[in-house]
Amino acid sequence: MGESASSKASDDLSWGEVAQLGLRYGKIPLALLAVEALYWFITQPSDTLALIQVTEAYIWNEITQLMFGEGASTL
Repeated sequence: MGESASSKASDDLSWGEVAQLGLRYGKIPLALLAVEALYWFITQPSDTLALIQVTEAYIWNEITQLMFGEGASTL
């Protein structure tokens, strides 16, 4: 009982270091979840890319009409 309860060992981690390690190691599960979500999105049998294709067509149409005038392209 030579040490008091409030004394701290010199080799303990501070809360800042714990948070830093948590963020560093937290990237791995987040990356795995992102890859899993991408895999799920790509392998769905229904029209998963329909929204992306419609949005891309709309943007492409608007850019074409800005560059070449009205009626240059239609959807």
